[in-house]
Order: sequence, then C-alpha cells, then structure tokens
Amino acid sequence: MTTPNLPTVFQAVIHGIENAFAQYQEWSGGEWLHQAPEYLQTVEIARELKRIGTPFIELEKSVSDSIVQAGIKGPGPLPKSIARSSKDSGKSGAFDLFIWKEETPWGIIEVKRQPNGTTELASDLTRTTSLLAHRADNNPLEFGISAFFFSAPWKDNIDALVQSYVDFASGYEMDSVSLSPMIGKTHNAGEDGSWKAVCLAYIRK
Repeated sequence: MTTPNLPTVFQAVIHGIENAFAQYQEWSGGEWLHQAPEYLQTVEIARELKRIGTPFIELEKSVSDSIVQAGIKGPGPLPKSIARSSKDSGKSGAFDLFIWKEETPWGIIEVKRQPNGTTELASDLTRTTSLLAHRADNNPLEFGISAFFFSAPWKDNIDALVQSYVDFASGYEMDSVSLSPMIGKTHNAGEDGSWKAVCLAYIRK
C-alpha cells in the first residue's frame, strides 16, 4: 500500500477522534468524549492511521529516543522548548504518537481530551514547532499535530471558538514551519450542545 499523503493523514486524525466519540458513547450509554480518558482518542487515531496505510506507528514514544532516531539530537542536552519533563521520574516524557514513513521518522502527534482555553495548548505547540525547526538541514520530520476534541453549549458559536484556537496556533508558525489546520464537521446534539474534532497540523517547509 502506498504511504498516504499529508491531507489524508490529517483527515485520519479527524476520523479517529470521531470514532473515539462514537465508541465511548456506545460503551458509556451516551457520555461525551471529554469524560473519557485521553488515551481512547490516541488509540483510535492510531487505528485510523493504520487503516489508511501509514507504515509504522509508535505510542508514547520517548522524546529523547525520537530525537536520536530522527538523527537531529546534536551535541548537548535537548533544547528546553523540545524536552518534556516528567515530575514523577525526572526524565524526558513522550510523544503520544510517533509516525514513520517506512524506515524514516515522519511526524508526531500530541493528543488532548478537550483544552480549557488556548493557553493549555502552549507547551504542546511550542514543543511541536520547535522539534520541526530543530536542525532543519538534517531533520526528516515533515509534520507535527496537536489533535483534540472540542465541545460547546448549544448557545455558543462553536465555529468561532474553534477559530480562536486556530488563531492562537498560528502564532507558533516559524520561518520553516507553517500551520495547516483541518477541522471536522460540526456535530449538533440539540440542547446538549455541539462538538468538533480538531487537527492543528504544522508542516515543515
């Protein structure tokens, strides 16, 4: 199977979140996805990526291992903008999904359950864009994604709310990294509100 192109990957992320919502509603008797563990979204995104022909997918991939395997570590410690510290272990953390194109590192995906405000995304967006820009001449990574489920009360304008996240994410673009967001369709549930799947994708130029 041919490796999927990037728009197909981004659409698979949207479908994975939508599948996770449907799955959790079935299991829970109607609860929404923000009540479920974040890991459910991660697994369903991985499942959808594999379905479209993504060669290899790793879950909870060590940040330091990711840098080494991408061949972009360089001398000295990782930049603070890339490293994720763990309060429990004192070690570098992990990317939720690490994507390979055959034997070449291809991209990373960070997953959120539902951010409560744009600033909740700041650390993920900083890490993602900094990684894509790091040692750009030798960096094989082509994309990085912040993916999340977003819901709003029926009286709120969900399109405007989601756009505020897109606008916030655009502030993390760099000379070598551009934002290419993909937003899922609006799912209306009457007085229960509405929801969307959001894929804030960055592409290395």
